[in-house]
Amino acid sequence: MNTTMGYLLVSMLEAHMTSVALSFAQDPENVTLAWPVPRGRVDSYTITWAPVSQPEEQRTKTISGDVGSGSLDGMARILIESLQPGVNYHFEMTTKSHDLSSPTVTKIIRTQPLCTSEIFIIMHEEVTSALTLRYTRTPKERSNFDTYRFMLSDPEVPVKEKAASDQDRKVTFVGLEPGRLYNITLWTVSGGVTSRPLERQDRLHPEPVSNINATKITDREIALTWNLPAGNYDSFEVQYLDAQGHLIQDITFNNEITIGDLRPYKNYTFTVVTKVGTDQSIPKRSTPISAFFSTREGVPGSLTSFETIDVQPSLIKFKWNLPSLEANGVITGFTIVWGPTPRPGKPFIEIDSRDFGPRETQGTISGLIPGEQYTLQIKAKTRVGFGPKETNVLRMPILAPPVPAKDVFPTEIGRSMHTITIRFRKNYFSDENGAVLGYSIIVGEDYTKNTEGDKFLPGWWEVQKYSTWPPYQVMDPYDPFNNNSVEVEDFIVGRDECKVAYSTPKCNGKLKPGTIYRIKVDIRDTKFIVFDSF
Repeated sequence: MNTTMGYLLVSMLEAHMTSVALSFAQDPENVTLAWPVPRGRVDSYTITWAPVSQPEEQRTKTISGDVGSGSLDGMARILIESLQPGVNYHFEMTTKSHDLSSPTVTKIIRTQPLCTSEIFIIMHEEVTSALTLRYTRTPKERSNFDTYRFMLSDPEVPVKEKAASDQDRKVTFVGLEPGRLYNITLWTVSGGVTSRPLERQDRLHPEPVSNINATKITDREIALTWNLPAGNYDSFEVQYLDAQGHLIQDITFNNEITIGDLRPYKNYTFTVVTKVGTDQSIPKRSTPISAFFSTREGVPGSLTSFETIDVQPSLIKFKWNLPSLEANGVITGFTIVWGPTPRPGKPFIEIDSRDFGPRETQGTISGLIPGEQYTLQIKAKTRVGFGPKETNVLRMPILAPPVPAKDVFPTEIGRSMHTITIRFRKNYFSDENGAVLGYSIIVGEDYTKNTEGDKFLPGWWEVQKYSTWPPYQVMDPYDPFNNNSVEVEDFIVGRDECKVAYSTPKCNGKLKPGTIYRIKVDIRDTKFIVFDSF
């Protein structure tokens, strides 16, 4: 080769490499260099690099000149590995052809720093417009960097930076929107080069409501409203305890709610919580805000019992119970009404009533008719009115008439050889335990036998076989006083002629002459026979 040709070749190669611009893509530990493939022949590329701050640690790599010859975009690329993250490197590249070297192309490239930190988000329900980030340190042994950079997804919020050497590893953002969902990004920064981003997402707690008011209160219902909070929110949860102490939670999407099925005259605490987000998008709740309201007084609820303690033919003693939970107000008293039990399809007709005090739990109803069936109803009362009725249906019992006084007995008003005439009065026996339906006469010569309660006394024919007649019944029961104007009855014992034996069950046959008899009146009602002993 002559001197002129060598000069031209060097000049051409020199001119080409001078125009080459290196581009690059960096990772924390790698850099990819790229450049347009030069025209003409290139035997090799020589690349040297070293940290700017430590040029003595220079390394060299030589590659074939045909690199990139088959690329579609006409670019040559080479990967430089095993670099230190976040370090500024000085790169030099020359080409060689026919033992001639091109001028050196230089490039200062910083590798991407690493970020091995973790972010912990600190939020409290009562703090709704600020959040604090606590982050762990990225060790300097792992990466060279000078700054931590923090950014929220809201462009109106300024980016914050902390020096790598700062020992306070907390960053606080203020003036944020309550309830908003924020993307939080952290980088490490080395000489303006940022690491790959570390991203987290969280939502601020929403603002609580304010000024809870009741717009309507009845005995069973309360309508609430409140001021809407600032910021983001999706719904409101209203909590309260029902009468059984169970926690009730209602959801509303407006700043109002009507709550029903409440107990009258009861204090309720209503708690309203603002909610934002869903189970899939980080739900958050506000601090609870409570207000206290009382339902109005209502009529009493149902009594849990209305039972008889004692039943007499004309008297009933009751007990009842109204639980305090069913009072629904201030109980002013109880009222029992009664009347004859109506036939099916007929209305109940009240005939009388009696009032009892608010603290009474027992009471007596008297003056009832023995044997009559009564319907009795009790109801409690507040200042608002009466509650529902509790009903008891009862038939009055019929018992034996009260025993007459000892000075009450039939009197003798006449006698003959075979008869004795006695007199007795209607007022000898009381209808207190049931109406007296029949009277019968008992005669006995042997008065040592006790006939009390004996329903099957013999008749006149049966006692004829005894030398001393035992007590016998001279007749079937009859009512001489069925005419209300009749008050006195005179009865002749022994007046009948009993000629045919056992022709009638009973016979008022003749008495034996010269014999002493004891005579008494037997009182019968529908169920009982009452005798005095002879």
